[in-house]
Amino acid sequence: MTRPGPGRLTAVFAWVGLASLGGGRSAYFHDALVTRRRWLSDEEFLQDLAISQILPGPNFSNLAVALGFRLAGFAGAACALVALVLP
Repeated sequence: MTRPGPGRLTAVFAWVGLASLGGGRSAYFHDALVTRRRWLSDEEFLQDLAISQILPGPNFSNLAVALGFRLAGFAGAACALVALVLP
């Protein structure tokens, strides 16, 4: 599996932020990151989804931070959150 840089990660998360609404965002994340780009395995995605649901706060932003961190470290987490929330 290839790992994206912060720029590519930001573009993908911004698209998810623009194209998705409500509770279905995790399905958009899965499609974009696991199915289409194969940046993550199903197991990695489900681990981060479970963590995001346990933590306080909105699940979609928690999931963005967890996935961004897994893919590109602290820079990826920051880029993912800003790109998802800003649109």
